[in-house]
Amino acid sequence: MLDVLNNTAAVALECGNAKVVLKRLPDCSIDSIVCDPPYEIGFQNKGWDSTGVAYDTALWAECLRVLKPGGYLLAFSSARTYHRMTVAIEDAGFDIRDQLMWIYASGMPKSRNVAKYDMSGPAAAQWAGWGTGIKPSHEPVCMARKPFRGTVAANMLMHGTGTLNIEACRVPFVGEADEKESKGKNQHADAGAGVRGGSIFGDMGQQQRGNYSPPGRWPSNVLHDGSAEVVAMFPESSVTGKRSARSKTAVVEGTSWLTADHQSTEYTDAGSAARFFYCAKAAPSDRHDGLVNPGPQFKHGATMREIENTAAGGNTHCTVKPTTLMRWLCRLVTPPGGIVLDPFMGSGSTGRGARLEGFRFIGIDITPDYYVIAGKRIAAVDLTFVPVPMPTPVATPADAPPAQLSLLEAA
Repeated sequence: MLDVLNNTAAVALECGNAKVVLKRLPDCSIDSIVCDPPYEIGFQNKGWDSTGVAYDTALWAECLRVLKPGGYLLAFSSARTYHRMTVAIEDAGFDIRDQLMWIYASGMPKSRNVAKYDMSGPAAAQWAGWGTGIKPSHEPVCMARKPFRGTVAANMLMHGTGTLNIEACRVPFVGEADEKESKGKNQHADAGAGVRGGSIFGDMGQQQRGNYSPPGRWPSNVLHDGSAEVVAMFPESSVTGKRSARSKTAVVEGTSWLTADHQSTEYTDAGSAARFFYCAKAAPSDRHDGLVNPGPQFKHGATMREIENTAAGGNTHCTVKPTTLMRWLCRLVTPPGGIVLDPFMGSGSTGRGARLEGFRFIGIDITPDYYVIAGKRIAAVDLTFVPVPMPTPVATPADAPPAQLSLLEAA
């Protein structure tokens, strides 16, 4: 990890408990943290998803310590456990800045048909069609920032952190109509620069305001997978050109002119999916990149139990995030040439995104199998990186649980 900090290496991967491994990093040495912690819901009966680590304030305090002042933390969670993780992050000393929403249509319902499996007779007929859960269609992402002293500008000049890379993360226009609709709302220069009697702005020309002409829409805290089900949630926007009589005759307070003097148009803007960052869920080519793709493994209609008990090949991690999504998130919160840390590396999607964006990367995961998978997936996008084989674990002290020791330290 020190080689990455010294810029003599681009990637460092560690297999061990994040809270232990993080102690080996110096204070204020990391530019951003982008991670996908356990959701603490026991997903697919995975032991690592019900340890309580995402609620561990001490773990997040270590993350806070290693971040530079103003450094951002992005952490995924589930709808029903997000609050507990976020409170732990806040209690560790972070400022909660926002919540991003990753919306998709391919969630798998976690529901049990109690009437079918646990009842019989008249009682079963009475409760037919009832279940224990609805389909998940979003995952919240906590956006937090390490506090800093002074102004944002001063912190940026000193540490390079504290703000978001808006320009590099704008959402591309999907066509001429989309671009026209977006830019048409803010054509300041075309609004005229004549002196307006009694205007609190005086001569509009003195404001030196140009037309709004960015390469894309301002990034939003909504992200989506582009599926028809999700896109249907966001109707296309439209322009009516109409304004109410009250709006046209209203006097702007402190001036002698009416709002009818303004060159403005009413937009019935319900929003469209085009204005939000689009990224499909991880495709097999992304999931298994650098590994042997095992191909289709489950028959249509397979039950969750059958899926859990089927031997899998390739990338066996069950919550793989798309590389494109992790690229965008890394780019949003990391300064040029910065270091991205992921204390819950999993199968390495954050590392892939960081390297494709030109950032250095430090990844930690407690599961040996995922450590190996992550190394191969990152090496597939960074040909200069040579994964280190999984070290052979040695016996740990009787008074310390194995999960509390880094395998690399133990070796």
